[in-house]
Amino acid sequence: MGVLGAWLVLAGVLSAADEQSVVAKIRAYAQHYGGQLQDFTCTKITARSVDGKELDTLSQELSYVGHKESYRLLRITGKPAPEAPTIKGEFEGLSHLFDPRANVELVFDHRDGDTCVTRYHATLESGVALHFRKGDKNQAMAHHGFVFANCSTGVVSRFQMATDPVKGKSDALEADITYGPVTIDGKQFILPLTADDLHREGKKTTKAVVKFTNYKKYGSRSEIRFDGDN
Repeated sequence: MGVLGAWLVLAGVLSAADEQSVVAKIRAYAQHYGGQLQDFTCTKITARSVDGKELDTLSQELSYVGHKESYRLLRITGKPAPEAPTIKGEFEGLSHLFDPRANVELVFDHRDGDTCVTRYHATLESGVALHFRKGDKNQAMAHHGFVFANCSTGVVSRFQMATDPVKGKSDALEADITYGPVTIDGKQFILPLTADDLHREGKKTTKAVVKFTNYKKYGSRSEIRFDGDN
């Protein structure tokens, strides 16, 4: 390896072939992510605010069974936030997004140490457009974002998403999810740890700051509690 080649490696610059290899690793990991998970439960704590004003905090039992997510309210504090589109699917979203049947572009963006960052774009025709209900209407939106992963293994550590602008519509959604190692029943998995969701509608911004805690094997359940309960 010449001096220039050594400098490029130290600087984190990859060859075109290496970039394609990294993209392939990340895509393969994302495609099989959901299938590697066992049934489990965790507590999802969501603190919601509007235009910077704190409103309420929800504690939910999230059950992941048979590769499907379900939710059960455990506790709510504060003034209920107004209904707003929310982003779910932190556990199956990656698998769906990079399903071989979906037409989603994934390209190398840059390297930062051991982390390689790829960017993607999912069009309305991709088969994985983002759908959310607003009132009695269901709206589909194209979206784009970044996937952060280990350059050597393709293991994802962060996922960022934002909807594409739509002419004549003011709604915009964003999500930023971080992943990390979690041990459940003696086995280690890479699972969501935090998520920040934003919904912008005109000048109003609704924010949800999410934490995932208390991961455990599916089976036991928690009691529902509300403010004022003894």
